[in-house]
Amino acid sequence: KAEELLATEITNGKVKSFFTDGLNGVDEDVSECLIAGMGGKEIIKIISERDESIRPNRLVLQPMKNATDLRTFLVENGYKIVKDYLFFDKKYYDLIVAEKGVDSLTPNERDFGRTNLIEKGEAFKKRIEEMMEKVAERMENPDLSTENYFRFLGELVRLKGLLW
Repeated sequence: KAEELLATEITNGKVKSFFTDGLNGVDEDVSECLIAGMGGKEIIKIISERDESIRPNRLVLQPMKNATDLRTFLVENGYKIVKDYLFFDKKYYDLIVAEKGVDSLTPNERDFGRTNLIEKGEAFKKRIEEMMEKVAERMENPDLSTENYFRFLGELVRLKGLLW
């Protein structure tokens, strides 16, 4: 499917595709690597289990879940996140672009993506508002303990602060 979508780029020599188990089996220098459509933990596994001689300069990653774990892994393993945002196409998707380098993340950057926090795109704002609604609904549970009520209240305040 990827080769069909990238046929022009492959023909023009801009892209080369590999059918391998992760990055193992790639026998040449890789400047940029796209890994998309799988969970963040699977992406971590692919990057972790590569031959040490293969370390792409740039990663373009689209995790279907566990984006927080992926962001943490990247900065702990020699990558700087240069773009990290949410987009919507029938559902929400994270897109993370990382390059070799040194980086650190605040808890909010780790959980929500630095670019989202700076640019506050429409998909990000909509997602945060939906999360706030779910937390508020949980707070309405009459059987909710006081401890959980205040935990949810703290999360609601945190989420609201992301939109400012």
